[in-house]
Amino acid sequence: MENPESCVATKLVDTVLNKNNQYSHRCPVFTISWMPDGRGLVAGNSQGEFTLWDGYEFNFLTIWQGHDQAVQSTTWSHHGEFMVSGDKTGIIKYWMVNMNEVKKIQGHKDAIRALSFSPSDLKLVSGGDDCNLKLWDFETGREERAIKGHHWDVKCAEWHPTKPLILSGGKDHKVKLWDARSGTCLDTIHAHKNTVRACRWTINGNMFVTAGRDQKIKLYDLRRTAEALVTFAGHKAEVTALAMHPQHETLFASGDFAGAVSYWSTNSENPVAHRSASEHDSHTACIWALEWHPLGHLLCSASNDHTCKFWSRNRPGEGIGAPPVLASTPAGERGRGGGSWGDRERDRGGYGGGSYSRGRDDRSGPGGPGSGPGGPLGGRYMEGGGGGRMPPARGPPGPPPFVSGGMHAPPGMHPPTAHPGMGPPQMGGAPPGWGGGGPGAEPPLPPGWEKFTTPEGKHYWVDHNNKTTSWTPPAPGVGAHAPPPGHGPPPGHGPPPGHGPPPGWMPPPGGRPF
Repeated sequence: MENPESCVATKLVDTVLNKNNQYSHRCPVFTISWMPDGRGLVAGNSQGEFTLWDGYEFNFLTIWQGHDQAVQSTTWSHHGEFMVSGDKTGIIKYWMVNMNEVKKIQGHKDAIRALSFSPSDLKLVSGGDDCNLKLWDFETGREERAIKGHHWDVKCAEWHPTKPLILSGGKDHKVKLWDARSGTCLDTIHAHKNTVRACRWTINGNMFVTAGRDQKIKLYDLRRTAEALVTFAGHKAEVTALAMHPQHETLFASGDFAGAVSYWSTNSENPVAHRSASEHDSHTACIWALEWHPLGHLLCSASNDHTCKFWSRNRPGEGIGAPPVLASTPAGERGRGGGSWGDRERDRGGYGGGSYSRGRDDRSGPGGPGSGPGGPLGGRYMEGGGGGRMPPARGPPGPPPFVSGGMHAPPGMHPPTAHPGMGPPQMGGAPPGWGGGGPGAEPPLPPGWEKFTTPEGKHYWVDHNNKTTSWTPPAPGVGAHAPPPGHGPPPGHGPPPGHGPPPGWMPPPGGRPF
């Protein structure tokens, strides 16, 4: 992530669309917003519906009717506690994280095209087709000021990341800078020869980018707005969407009316990468919205072709046209479409718990972490809620982490070793002292031990006494607990001298220490 060009997301990961039935409809998607923690993506469409997609495996989670008319704009508060949406009739709604509606405001007389929070989340700015910008007290929902200055529809607006400045663009071909405290216009920039469709601040707030129907993208320095620093002219259709990378201030993406996506660096007039609409798996209609994942490793695009597409970074050596990881799947046909995230994790072989797990291993592959029943538990012993025992991971030497009841042990904590002085398990043959019974014969395992075999034919051993796994067999007598009175071996059949359990090893009352 240190190199901006390594974050260019041109590889298609998945294409999602609503299932066409009595509960949902396939229709253009106008707006998308990632949850601030990246757990999910909310998409608003032309029917007034919101669809929530899983941010990790892009499964359909839920759909609900949020507005009576088309949803035109959505945004999340910086703290991630509320989402705000605006529709074609000028209504603004507040939503909690659990998607419960908490407030409804008649904000504008016409469609709302832009919503943006102040850095403190105490104020909200909205822009609409009624030519006005409006400032709102977010807590009370009271309008504080109507800002008039655009002579035609306001198509975009965004609050500065740290200062009381508002950037807006409209159908009057102008870009304006406003003082949010007084509502006065600080600067008017004649940036484009047609409608300004999108405007975005860079993450440090020193520069901003504008895009318009004249197929141009322009970069301005806030300290010198008389002339654009860079003009990007790679699109062959009107530019309809912009998205600034959340980690690198020099990287941004743009989408146009034909369905093409371009990636740019503020240091060059030429695109870093480009996917034209004629390429395989590209959008076939206008791209209305682009949004980077908060971590910057994924880009989502929403289009008039009824789909949302998730794009990721390429692996080394892969070209732009690398095949997708997952196939296109309508909502409701992949995943369960209901329940908690934890339910779906358990269905995939589990993280063991019912709550949503954020510690997912994305390196899963054939035979790798997360493959097969039991989920990503390689090298760990699982009791309940995990889907069975898994062979230990072939990682660095040392006792494998202990897992009980589906919960991982804290980092650095390991189960007690089975015998004082017993070192970490080593790869290789049987330990010294094994023998007897003829060539290749193995002595019986100590009490509480079992032997298993992986699908590849590799043997491993499970110690039920200490809840550990090992690639090497136990030494004779290791891990054996003294049996309760009356349950020991017959006289004369005990372990040889020096091979019994260490002094003081007695089972707790009631049996094994589970």
